[in-house]
Amino acid sequence: MYFWTWVLTGLCLAGVLLGIAYVIPVIRLALRLRARVENLQHSRLFASAQALELQSKRLEHIAREAAPLATRTQAAIETIRTSPSTAGADEMRDAMRSTGAEISQTLTALR
Repeated sequence: MYFWTWVLTGLCLAGVLLGIAYVIPVIRLALRLRARVENLQHSRLFASAQALELQSKRLEHIAREAAPLATRTQAAIETIRTSPSTAGADEMRDAMRSTGAEISQTLTALR
């Protein structure tokens, strides 16, 4: 029985070593991958990509804000276009013309 205990222990140890033999390269690759990811995070390309993402978000925000501004601008332009008629500019112009005609007639009559 003493002999079979050593045989079973050796077989178990061999199984553990075979399992570790496959795990060690995977651990080594994972550590290498982590180091490369850290290097990429500090690279200029990654910083540029982050800056582009921030600019993209900023432009999206500006685009969302621009739509209501366009509507407000159109309303302001229409108000400016209609303001002379609502302010009575046509009536003032007609009054000035008739006043000028009356002054002209008065000057003609006085001569």
